[in-house]
Amino acid sequence: MENKALREAVAASELEKDKNLFRRELDWVRRMPKARTTKSKSRVEAFDDLEARIKNQRHKTELNISMRMERMGSKILELHHVSKSYGEKKLLSDFNYIFKRKEKVGIVGPNGVGKSTFLNMIMELEKPDSGKIVTGDTMIFGYYSQTGIKVDDSKKVIDVVRDIADWIPMANGNKLTAQQLLLQCGFSHEKQWDFVLKLSGGEKRRLYLMTILMKAPNFLILDEPTTGLDPNQLVEIRSVIKNVGKNKTVFLSTHIMQEVEAMCSRVIIINKGSIVANGGIEQLRNNQSLNQITVKVEFSSAISETWFTEIPEVLSFSTINSTTFEIVGNSGDLREKISRKAAEKGDVIIALQQEENSLEFQN
Repeated sequence: MENKALREAVAASELEKDKNLFRRELDWVRRMPKARTTKSKSRVEAFDDLEARIKNQRHKTELNISMRMERMGSKILELHHVSKSYGEKKLLSDFNYIFKRKEKVGIVGPNGVGKSTFLNMIMELEKPDSGKIVTGDTMIFGYYSQTGIKVDDSKKVIDVVRDIADWIPMANGNKLTAQQLLLQCGFSHEKQWDFVLKLSGGEKRRLYLMTILMKAPNFLILDEPTTGLDPNQLVEIRSVIKNVGKNKTVFLSTHIMQEVEAMCSRVIIINKGSIVANGGIEQLRNNQSLNQITVKVEFSSAISETWFTEIPEVLSFSTINSTTFEIVGNSGDLREKISRKAAEKGDVIIALQQEENSLEFQN
């Protein structure tokens, strides 16, 4: 069994070397002229083989990180009639939910709506105004916060791991050294002796996740885990989270619906202190009311209410006053339709704002 762990560590090291070579060759391929020589064609073929080998090897190593976790009992986490406000700002109102074993739940909402506060209440870092949160006796939380890893930038990567443990138990009964574990997680021998300061954003996130998993949690709480990552780093960290969370309960906070679709089976959408949706991903996709947008428009002078009936995308509207209206329509940019209509009719718009889109929120 120990030999198997060593083989996996060696494979991870080889993968890192291939990835470094791939980056150099990719730069050459991008700069190569269209008129190819026999030699350049051969190099391109070798590049294609290298790319295929990396994809295959990545599947065998990076995505098979499976650390030991504590046993999970029947009671996981229960929220009963939980409410929370800051002054007049309502974050949660009479919220109820009972988590299931190995369930993957995403909470989606715009920044500032209270998602982090929600997670902090679960971690007992903040208290609800009313209601109660009941945690199962066997639950061990691994909290991946927005603030990221908190270590001295002058510390070496290998020392960050060794400060927690020199030997790390895996799910299959093996034990890995700190060096072997780092290799499995995509940190080459050279990278392990780098200072934390030199790590990329994606590498810091991966190291942070490693330090959390080393504590054997059975419930992962992830607060905006991909914020600030480039597309490649984003795909990588999503894959790692999806793999390591297979046998755990996972609660993910994000403002990006794609994040939830990639890693969760259930979604809770929160906005303006209310739960606007709570259900399975497919169930919400089929809920047309969640695919609608709301636009608020103000004109320089009064207009007739029949004005909006001439726009097919408008489903309904309400009158705030003679110059201001709130319009609900199908997904798409209603603002463009309304602006075009106003230009055609010679009406002047002084304010036009898309209020919300229940399935996608921006920073």
